[in-house]
Amino acid sequence: MRTIFTLFIGLLIAVSTNGQSSDKYNEIYELLKFLPSQKLITDGDEYYEKQVLDSALICYTLVSSRYTKEMPAPHKRLCAHAYHYSGNIHYVMYNYVQAQTMYFKALEICQESGDSLQLPRIYNNLGNVYAVFGDFKKGRDYYTKAYDGARSSSDKELKIKILNNLLGLYSNVRDSENLEYYLDLCEQLQKEDSVKSIFNYLAKGWISQLKGNPRQAVKYQKQALWLADSLKLPPQYACSALNNISEAFSDMQRYDSVEYYLKKCADIAIQEGLLDVQGNVYRELSEIYSNRNDIKSFFHYSKLYQQINDSIRSMQGYRSISNIEFLFEVNRLNRFITGMQTEQTLKEVRLKNQQQIMNVILVAFFIAVSLLIAVYLQKRKLQHSYREIFMRNKEIIESEKQAKEHYKVFQNEIQKKDLEIAQLQGEIRQTLPANEEYVSDNMVDDDDITEDMPAKYQGSSLTKEQKDRLLSSINKLMDTTLEFCNPDFTLERMAALTKSRPKYVSQVINETYGKNFNRYVNEYRIKEARLRLTDITNYGNYTVKAIAQSVGFRSNSNFNTLFKELTGITPSMYQEMANS
Repeated sequence: MRTIFTLFIGLLIAVSTNGQSSDKYNEIYELLKFLPSQKLITDGDEYYEKQVLDSALICYTLVSSRYTKEMPAPHKRLCAHAYHYSGNIHYVMYNYVQAQTMYFKALEICQESGDSLQLPRIYNNLGNVYAVFGDFKKGRDYYTKAYDGARSSSDKELKIKILNNLLGLYSNVRDSENLEYYLDLCEQLQKEDSVKSIFNYLAKGWISQLKGNPRQAVKYQKQALWLADSLKLPPQYACSALNNISEAFSDMQRYDSVEYYLKKCADIAIQEGLLDVQGNVYRELSEIYSNRNDIKSFFHYSKLYQQINDSIRSMQGYRSISNIEFLFEVNRLNRFITGMQTEQTLKEVRLKNQQQIMNVILVAFFIAVSLLIAVYLQKRKLQHSYREIFMRNKEIIESEKQAKEHYKVFQNEIQKKDLEIAQLQGEIRQTLPANEEYVSDNMVDDDDITEDMPAKYQGSSLTKEQKDRLLSSINKLMDTTLEFCNPDFTLERMAALTKSRPKYVSQVINETYGKNFNRYVNEYRIKEARLRLTDITNYGNYTVKAIAQSVGFRSNSNFNTLFKELTGITPSMYQEMANS
């Protein structure tokens, strides 16, 4: 009753919330729906430049939702722009999959409308997505396409941006040849641009290090560091240079310098709140102190690294939640806009085909009812059959219990007789002459080989009487103890408990029951599992998996398969019927 009430309240809240959101989006739609696409793109670009991303995405979504294959090429170019910049917004919101989808849609429209101006930027952004995913091969392909498209363009900034992306990519894959090639292109473009030349020094440092010249690498990286400081560039540039300097000194095995520059990098990262940079620095410092066997410093920086990682995960989780909420609202707006555009058409279709739809619904309803009745009857029949199988298994369990009780009584009698026999044997030994030795039938002579033994057990020294005694010991072990519930219960363990040898135990089980040791033991485990599944008092809170483990099964799937094979129903059904 409480569940139904909760669902009812949740439904009321959902309806109320959707109504409020629809009213809000209806107002937005009514305000913006008559604006031309060019005006929406202009407003969206202004919002984008000011980093008001939600408002920008609303404008772009309105434009992209108007796209049709029949519209003129200029309008298609606006739609491509809208998809492109929507992708940029998704990218900065860490929604890379959606960004990739938007970029490909923009690419498709550009190719369809013959718009070659946007293509280099779209290719460059697709390269960024694949680089984030670590697919450097596809990233390289799209960056190369972007540069080929921008080569004839007068947009110098775009070409430099693409070349810098290529430099970063080839530094990641340690390709010095391509680094030199694209570095040369960068330098040709940046002769008079000192701000962008920092990338050239970074790249020269990477090349020198890859070529085994760490001293030259340090020189270039220090020049990059000087530029970052003098031009007051964002702190990431200085941190990158410092980290590269420490790597170069590491190659020279000058670990004091490595430590010095890493700590300088850490100071900047702490001051500017660059958690990812701090984490990398602390990890590298912990490795250095580990190699030096400086346990105290190693634990100190390892702890700091872990704390930074925890902070990054917390921030990522918060960003993820915020992004999901933002994207949810945007997607709902997009659906609303699309719905408003098609509402009139849908109304006409509904009015025209209403009777046909009602007829189809009625037919489908009667078919569904008939199927439900058939399924219900079949289910009842199956339930009845399963109940009969369960009751038969229950009767078998009761019979086995009684058999075990009789067996215990029988064993007690045998033990008494064994004691009497032992006493009589003692009396006989006392009456024998001193030079004669009494030989009991219970003694096993390994040299007494039976000739009619199967080929598998040629060399076995068990007589029929010895097999009977061993079989009795095995049955007693399995019927009066729960040793087999141990998952490590092996053939060797059974042999030890029955004071025999593994090959004799295996032989007796195989010849008597026609099955191997594992099958024999697992069937006992299934018997015990049936008892526990019906024992509500002691095992009522156990899951099926816990029952399987308690009787010695390591694999839950093996337990389920063998249980159904031996009982006719699954363990979960068996437990459910036992509880009903």
